[in-house]
Amino acid sequence: MWSRKSISLWKCARHFELIGSFAGDWPSTSAVEARGFLRECARVAVLVVMRYRCTVDGEINRQRPGADGEFAPLPRRSGRARFGNSRAVGGRIGPAQTNKDVMKINKKIMIGSVGLALMLSSSVLFAADSEGQRGQLTDKDYKFGSDATRGGMEEVQLGELAKQKAGSQGVREFGDRMATDHQKANDDLKQIVQKKGGLIPTSLSHHENATLERLQKLSGAEFDKAYVSDMVRDHKKDVKEFEKASQSLSDPDLKAFAEKTLPTLQEHLRMAQSLEGK
Repeated sequence: MWSRKSISLWKCARHFELIGSFAGDWPSTSAVEARGFLRECARVAVLVVMRYRCTVDGEINRQRPGADGEFAPLPRRSGRARFGNSRAVGGRIGPAQTNKDVMKINKKIMIGSVGLALMLSSSVLFAADSEGQRGQLTDKDYKFGSDATRGGMEEVQLGELAKQKAGSQGVREFGDRMATDHQKANDDLKQIVQKKGGLIPTSLSHHENATLERLQKLSGAEFDKAYVSDMVRDHKKDVKEFEKASQSLSDPDLKAFAEKTLPTLQEHLRMAQSLEGK
């Protein structure tokens, strides 16, 4: 008999096959490769379910559902006659274990294998999707443009928030400078990416939204401390990324943008560090 978990895993494998069939409609040159990979994930998931399904008494049931999806009762082959006091645990034979141990091991094998297939297929789906969004840009260049756009959007929104929530005049002025400079940089970056046929993000990531929500709950001196600390940390990271981008990007326009914007980010970092020291 198949457990509910085994039947769920079988359904998961079927979902892989369905997703693979839809992949042919993706507007991407890698759709065929993505579809093939997903179908391979489906095949692996089925093999995992078929090979590692063990009953609690060590017997292996290799039954598959029929065309109607139902599981008809089929004879099971016992591992006892061949292996004596050994139990079939997944694909290996080991010393006799308790029923609980057998169930635990097989559960981990099945869940881990199907989880890995899900993770790998998600990365292929993302890659296929991003290829249709990046236009003429390489993956590396497009990632830089996307990350910089989201980072700039976050700085603009946080700057506007600082103008409202900050307790000191210095932090309010700094927030105004952040909003102005990063909005200008984002406008320039948007033109470059669109010129290359790429699509730019229009919303913040979960992490950036969480930062915004956290600071929205603060005001006065508490806001000043948290905001300035975040700006120092963020701009240290930004400076490193733009320094690297100005040397390694392939697209000449994006590379020029990184070189042009880097001094502004370095100035922002110095301003934030000065505020943090007060």
